[in-house]
Formats: sequence, structure tokens, C-alpha cells
Amino acid sequence: MRLAISLSHVPLIGSAQAPATAVSRRHRRTGAASRLGTAVGVGFLLFQLGAVFTQHLGPTRYFAWAPNDYVVRYRLTVREGDRELAASEILARYRHLYGVSAGATSSASVEGVYENPPQQLIDQILQYERTYGRKDHAVVTLTYRLDERAPVDWVWHG
Repeated sequence: MRLAISLSHVPLIGSAQAPATAVSRRHRRTGAASRLGTAVGVGFLLFQLGAVFTQHLGPTRYFAWAPNDYVVRYRLTVREGDRELAASEILARYRHLYGVSAGATSSASVEGVYENPPQQLIDQILQYERTYGRKDHAVVTLTYRLDERAPVDWVWHG
């Protein structure tokens, strides 16, 4: 069985048989609108590309489109004036830390494992020290090892 479709009865848009209607005029883009849409689309893609490069090459490296394979082992000590804070005081001081698995291993330090970039741990400590702890004038020492590399010491003098 053969089915034949004839389009001879359908008038062509723009031909003498079918004048342009208001609907077809409304859906046509002018040159300026088309260029604007293209510019907005290209700008959005360039913004995304810039954001990816900034996050991969910048100092924070939080939002990376890659597997999270950081293992940071750290030791944290805090001194206010001449007094070393006890481990329980350190844990209470930085209870806002997200993603921290920590425990007291001695009376004056906290050791743990952090599974994000070490800069994020530092930024969270700084957030506390620059706001709630700014009047304490604490000296914070963070010694960390990223993926079994050499230990790195970071010190904050509040």
C-alpha cells in the first residue's frame, strides 16, 4: 500500500497566495534582537568558563568539577596570651567547622582528618578568628599534611 501526501493545497508563506500574518511577523527576529541573544549566550558561556578556571587556579579551589580526593591530616593548637587552650576548648571554639573529624589526642591540641582542600579549613578558622574570636588575640597553629606530603605549618596571630 502506498500513501501519497500532497502539499499543493498548503499555501506558501511569503508567496502571493498567503500574505504574512501577524503571528509570523511576531516570531521573526530582527537582526538586532538576534545579535543580542547571541551576545547574551556567548557572555554566559564565557562567565561559566571563567568561573571554572578561577576555581581551579585560584586560592580557594572549593567548587571544582572533579572528584574530591583530598586527605588532610592536621594538628591544631591555640594559645590565648600565655595560656594554651585545652583540646576540649579548641573543639568548642571551632565547633562550626564543617567536615572535620577531630579528637583530642593530648591535653593541648586537636588532631583530625579533613577531606577538603586545606585552604578551606584555614578559611573556616579565619572566619571565626576575624569575627567571634577577634578580641581574644589568639595565636592559632595549624600543622597539616595533604595526601602524605611534607607537613605545612600555618600560623595566625590574632
